[in-house]
Amino acid sequence: MIPDLVLDDIALANETDKSFCIVLIAVFVIYVNTQRVTEIECIAGILGDFYIFETNLKLAHTIDYLYENKATKPLPIHCVSFKVKSLFIKK
Repeated sequence: MIPDLVLDDIALANETDKSFCIVLIAVFVIYVNTQRVTEIECIAGILGDFYIFETNLKLAHTIDYLYENKATKPLPIHCVSFKVKSLFIKK
């Protein structure tokens, strides 16, 4: 995994019976920590900033990682291009 160097992550994680949803600034540190704290593997959704603007290997790894880890609805809302948003939806 590529390390997340953002030291001031801010997020809200909502836990349900079988999944959790994250509203956040930086995705991966919070994702891993929420999984660890809740002991739930399925992500109902991620609504947040992905800071990916180009369709490249970083984007492919990001999308693959989320779906391999049972993210059902990652929704990049800003700090992404329209093309990037469309690739999240197509997967």
